[in-house]
Amino acid sequence: MFVGTLYEKKTGRTRLKIVEGYRIGGKVKQRMIKDLGYLDELQKQFEDPVTHFKEVARQMTEEKNCAKETIQVLIPLHDTLAKLPSVPPDKLGRKNIGYAALSVLYHQLGIDSFLNNRRRSKKFEANLNSIFKLLVFNRALFPASKKGAWEHRGLFFEDTTYSLEAVYRSPDYFLQWRPVLLKHLHRQMQEKYGRDTLLLYYDVTNYYFEIDGPDALRKKGVSKEHRPNSIVQMGLFMDEKGLPVSYELYQGNANLRSLPLHFMRLLEFRLDWRHSASAIQYALSHAAGTRLEDNLYVFDYYDDVLEAIGKNLGIDFSAKYLSAQQIRSLIGSTKKT
Repeated sequence: MFVGTLYEKKTGRTRLKIVEGYRIGGKVKQRMIKDLGYLDELQKQFEDPVTHFKEVARQMTEEKNCAKETIQVLIPLHDTLAKLPSVPPDKLGRKNIGYAALSVLYHQLGIDSFLNNRRRSKKFEANLNSIFKLLVFNRALFPASKKGAWEHRGLFFEDTTYSLEAVYRSPDYFLQWRPVLLKHLHRQMQEKYGRDTLLLYYDVTNYYFEIDGPDALRKKGVSKEHRPNSIVQMGLFMDEKGLPVSYELYQGNANLRSLPLHFMRLLEFRLDWRHSASAIQYALSHAAGTRLEDNLYVFDYYDDVLEAIGKNLGIDFSAKYLSAQQIRSLIGSTKKT
């Protein structure tokens, strides 16, 4: 690590920062580890700020190198792990910021305003837009059940003040709004991404249920695997870029899986297909930070996929240390797009 300087033409002042060099694909890149502030202000505190922070950078480098040393831990064979008490969402030690890329698309497509305009007339105990965001972001990055998503809602810097029961009841409202939401998304894709529906692709997927017997929603149907289980069929229309246009369920209830797929395909398109949907999902799900202090997080993952997404959407994923306020500002900026 070393001390870098940045001259600001607008203010005529110079900022000091601690910078770290690293390699990606054989190329040397740099990322800011800590913003130290303006040089003229630091000169009031230190006789020679540059020399002082060069020593600080040297010590940080030594600490990092020491952290890489291997250690041997001996654990008795018959020891058992004690169950840890549950941690409130706002106290979770590790947070994800990769979802900021999905948040940009979420707000560009106007999903937040669509849901907020409709939820205000409903006497529901929680913010339905917050729940919908949780289900979409979690399904895209950390696929799990509704209960699993709710238990890990603290991963994101979003509203977490709703119960598991509210999450379970929310799809009743989403199902009511589904036809209008699909039309809304289609119009947004036409206006902002120039969607052409001259050519459409159609595919049908079966979802199997291991139940005692068929019911009004799940019935036995045609299966290429000749399985006897009851199924729900989903028909999906896609445009020529592979982005979902609309879907319909046959003998089934609400399904939220097509929207996260839409986001990943949309990011593929925005990155000119240089990175696959699976690579994008992997990078965004690993863009997470561990809390060092009450107000400071350290991030340990950055690759060329995150760099490409950041440049395209105007999000800086390269910072290694961020305060909670800086992270909230970053997430907040995605909602103004």
